Amino acid sequence: MSVPSILASESRAELAVFLEDDPLLAFDFDGVLAPIVPVRDAAFIGAGTHRLLREVAERFACIVVSGRPLADLAPRLEGIPLLEVYGNFGYEPVEDGAEPPPLVGEWVAELRQQLPDDPGLFIEDKRYSVAVHYRHAANPSRAHHLIERVVRQLPGARVLEGTKAVTLLPNAGTDKGSTVQAVRKRLGRERVVYVGDDGTDEDAFRSGTAEQLLSVRVGKAQHTTARFCLPHQADVDRLLEIILASRAIDAECGKRKAT
Repeated sequence: MSVPSILASESRAELAVFLEDDPLLAFDFDGVLAPIVPVRDAAFIGAGTHRLLREVAERFACIVVSGRPLADLAPRLEGIPLLEVYGNFGYEPVEDGAEPPPLVGEWVAELRQQLPDDPGLFIEDKRYSVAVHYRHAANPSRAHHLIERVVRQLPGARVLEGTKAVTLLPNAGTDKGSTVQAVRKRLGRERVVYVGDDGTDEDAFRSGTAEQLLSVRVGKAQHTTARFCLPHQADVDRLLEIILASRAIDAECGKRKAT
């Protein structure tokens, strides 16, 4: 079953209903606000997206939830009045006294021992999670197969498939879905719109009912629980424009009622 585009007229009508209810807006970073790039450290938000998101965040409660560490993520969002920025799938910002799960360090040690010495394979220790990047491996398909074989043996690990990366989170820990829903409840909002792009966002895509959550996956996917899609990352700007236009329409209607 194909996932309808959020830009289609029927889908936009449902989005309009959500936007009328002053929802929480939540976005992933890589592949959503910033295009996927060959070198992860080079990811950035384009000038047009930055401007649009800044204007959206001035009108709606907006958060970003990413797998990146917070120290890496926050500077890339500078100048945008976001309500909150969450790194490491919601583990960061860290609550007072909280310590990284000991299992993560054990996984990193095991991965370094078990995986081949390939300069294109990178084990990213994020303290609260770990990602194994294989985009630049000599044989990405073979590297992915080896990574999957090793991670299946790691105790207490939950495996998420990302874009040319395999991520491990503690089984009993937080994720993007629980983070988004916790913020929604804390703000007292009935609805949330979430935009993600890969398997690490599926927890958020299925974290609420159809009346409570409007989920959008950027790019094509054979299997996803997202209700809508955006064909390409470049279409994110169009979605932000639609969101902005909805608030402009609300303001115009308010003026008419006042007169």
